[in-house]
Amino acid sequence: MDLLGTWVLRFAFASGLVSLLLLIFKKETEVRKNLGILTGLVSCLGVLVSSFLLIYSLVKGVYSIEYVYHNTEKSLPLIYKISAFWSGSAGSMLFWTSVFAVLLIIVYMKNTDKSSTKMVFGIIIFVMTLFMFVVTFINNPFKHVSEQTDGFGLNPALQSIGMVFHPPVIIVAFSFFFIAFCYQLFDLREKNSSNGYVIWKWAVWGWILLTAGIVSGGLWAYTELGWGGYWAWDPIENSSLVNWLFATAFLHGISGKDNGYGRQRINFMLITLTAFTILVGTFFARSGLLKSVHAYSSKGVTIVFGGVLIVLAVLIVFTYYRIKRLHKDDAKNGTEETGSKLKKVFWSFIKPANLFTTLCVIIAVLIFGGTAFPLFGGLFSKDASVTSTAFYDYSFGIFGLLVLLCLAVCPGLFSGRRMLLIPGAVIGIATLIMMIVFSNYGYLTMVSLAVCAMLAVNFVIELARNYKKIRNNPRYVSFSILHIALLIMALGFTGSRGMFYSTEKMLDKNSTLEIHKYSVKYRNLYWKEETGKTTAVAVIGVSGPKGRLQLKPELAYYQKKNITHSRAIVKAGIWEDLYIIFEGIDENDRILIKVMILRWVSLVWIGSLLLIAGVILQYFVKRKEMRAIYLQKNT
Repeated sequence: MDLLGTWVLRFAFASGLVSLLLLIFKKETEVRKNLGILTGLVSCLGVLVSSFLLIYSLVKGVYSIEYVYHNTEKSLPLIYKISAFWSGSAGSMLFWTSVFAVLLIIVYMKNTDKSSTKMVFGIIIFVMTLFMFVVTFINNPFKHVSEQTDGFGLNPALQSIGMVFHPPVIIVAFSFFFIAFCYQLFDLREKNSSNGYVIWKWAVWGWILLTAGIVSGGLWAYTELGWGGYWAWDPIENSSLVNWLFATAFLHGISGKDNGYGRQRINFMLITLTAFTILVGTFFARSGLLKSVHAYSSKGVTIVFGGVLIVLAVLIVFTYYRIKRLHKDDAKNGTEETGSKLKKVFWSFIKPANLFTTLCVIIAVLIFGGTAFPLFGGLFSKDASVTSTAFYDYSFGIFGLLVLLCLAVCPGLFSGRRMLLIPGAVIGIATLIMMIVFSNYGYLTMVSLAVCAMLAVNFVIELARNYKKIRNNPRYVSFSILHIALLIMALGFTGSRGMFYSTEKMLDKNSTLEIHKYSVKYRNLYWKEETGKTTAVAVIGVSGPKGRLQLKPELAYYQKKNITHSRAIVKAGIWEDLYIIFEGIDENDRILIKVMILRWVSLVWIGSLLLIAGVILQYFVKRKEMRAIYLQKNT
């Protein structure tokens, strides 16, 4: 099986390379007869066959394959044997290549008469060929090892339903954005909007999937992994957030009615930044250059990806200026009509219609810079280190405040009656004064709560004034859901990040830990022996606002992996979560536990679900309108 899988991968790589060369050098216009596209389809089939062979090997336990040996074992449940496909570096890259292969087949079947198909194939085959080079010659998932009777097993942290959904959803979302990038590049080069509706569809569903993937990852980290929260500003987490911010800015840009050449250029830059930072995030994860719980370390992958990223950056800049030169007449006419070019650009970025896009780009650049700082910070400082979480908290917090202020002052349905904003402003100021006088929270938390109060009052007034208008118009319903979702999420972020209590302590038996209104007592300890692991179970008594509870956090030791793993115990509520992690134990049966009281975490999940639901509803409401807009522009 290992030899067959390796040769199928080599065949797919060779086909992809030939396809890429034919697409570049052979001039054929008809899609069905384009030899480069047809060869690319052969490569796609080869990738899918190799993926099937790897999944088969994981399920059947072909332990002579190194990847199977290191990621499965006989006792592993079937669902985790399948998810092991994307749990490791080589498997996840092959999975991503397979997603690209499926999407290319879909593009071919749906767009056999479109000239844009050639560009889509050219760009995606290039990325696939890069990935196939890595999994064929550097990090081969079919690498042979001596025959084994059982596998080494999957990392216990990955034996979770979160592993089943989170990585594949993220990877599919990334792939959707690459397809949108291809079509946007084609439209910009051809000086039209023929694929505008197609771009919008790929981008919307990519955004929905990326949002769902990030939220599911946060929920997984919070409830299963015991990382102490749903977000830790880890480099790979940051990369996905940067991708999301650029994608959000792009989606906001293409959803508007302005789709002239200047707007197209801005949209092209935004989708280019989305695609490029996805590859940069992949480089961070695969290279191990940044310390991350998500990272894999491979010197060969580091060299390949690093070199390709440099080449891609040069090619993107070259392509942009080449296209700009092709349309220089449009640029000249635009400059003559509006005066100074710099002045025009500046005002276009800060006008209300583009302000949200500008804010997304600014915070994305700040987070990306903070994440990459350990790599280049040594050029400016001898003591360059990992960027502190405080930098990210304040940067993202200020970004959130500015977005909320925009929503509070310009919610969109006030129809110019600014007097109706006064009650919200009064409530907001009153809330801020009360917080300053009666609480000891940080300034950012207090201001956030005040702005949320102002926004809530404005929304209530808006809904009351426009009840009939909103009820009878699905577009306004989706609009309202999105704004309410952002408010709920803002409250969740504010409470969970700025109003929490946390303590960590080594406890003897029958000793007590006090935190906020809770008393946590370590009562007893016993052991469980299971196949492949030994588990220490602490008996914890808790008394407080949630009543009297007896909890049993566990710390498991896995013999094969020689690691310990603890899952958090979370007693969740609408307004407050009790969060306990069993972190360690000594020879005298003293236990190290971490206890946190987190406010309003549930609002993060509720708001996220509403946000996704609002965008899905808006998609179905707007798709006819978007199709009509782009058809009108191209007639």
